[in-house]
Amino acid sequence: MWHALVDELVPVLPPFSLLTGQRPQSEVLLVLDKRPQFLSPLTDITVCEGEDVVLRTKVSSASPFTVTWRGPAVHPERAVVETDDGYTLLRIPKIVPLECGPYSVVAENEHGSSSSLAFVKVIARPEAPSAVVCERVGRNALLLSWSPASKSGSLFCVEYRSEG
Repeated sequence: MWHALVDELVPVLPPFSLLTGQRPQSEVLLVLDKRPQFLSPLTDITVCEGEDVVLRTKVSSASPFTVTWRGPAVHPERAVVETDDGYTLLRIPKIVPLECGPYSVVAENEHGSSSSLAFVKVIARPEAPSAVVCERVGRNALLLSWSPASKSGSLFCVEYRSEG
């Protein structure tokens, strides 16, 4: 993953003394962050076009919290969000290449918010080329070229075979 996680502990320095002009050197207090925490962060996934995608994470919070999902396919007509007992998941049925990209979930309570991010990559089967150009470039060599497929997303490799 290419994002950084925020530390869950925040160092707090003891109060500054106006009489001595110094802070006591002997102690540094640690305060447990009260924002929601992701116990199992999202992970990047790669799926084939047409497969169902499920992104799932577990959130822990000492106080009530809300979760918000964001991403290319996150809207009521397309994706389903389920939340139960600290787990939250995003289900996208039959994903298409245009729905690849970053997906994030933000958990928020009265003390602040935390987020987790994952990239969804969709492998698409290329369409058959419509106009193939075959050019002889040597005694035993041909150069094949064609227009790129109209679909976006990652594509399967092209297999070629030399016969005769």
